[in-house]
Amino acid sequence: MNANKKIYNSLKYMSLISQLGISVVAPAIICIWGAIWIKSKFNLGDWVVLVGIFLGIASGISSFANYMKMFLKDVKKEQKEYENKFKN
Repeated sequence: MNANKKIYNSLKYMSLISQLGISVVAPAIICIWGAIWIKSKFNLGDWVVLVGIFLGIASGISSFANYMKMFLKDVKKEQKEYENKFKN
């Protein structure tokens, strides 16, 4: 039973790390791609790409912060379960 729990936790954390990477990188790529498309479509200056880069970075940071909040909440929950297991 203990080995199964270790495998489950390992797979759980590997999937969380993968999801974190995707949720941080994807908004940045989409914003930059969108800014380049808008620049070429409407013949705007390079400032549009800079705005896209900043928006992409900001959305990636926001996604990271929300994800870490959720992760820390999950860790605290597991810690309380672990403490309760040994109190009883």
